Amino acid sequence: MLTGSADAILDDIGKLKELGVSKLLFNFLAETENETLDRIQAFSEDILSKTS
Repeated sequence: MLTGSADAILDDIGKLKELGVSKLLFNFLAETENETLDRIQAFSEDILSKTS
């Protein structure tokens, strides 16, 4: 769950929402600050921008 392509993650989030989940916690930590920021940016663009 919550792995794979952006579409797969969005599908998982939708299923969790149907089950009543209203909050999710993600960990974007990487070895460097720049890698962490890159992960956050990618998640924002690929996932958050497509959720309601």
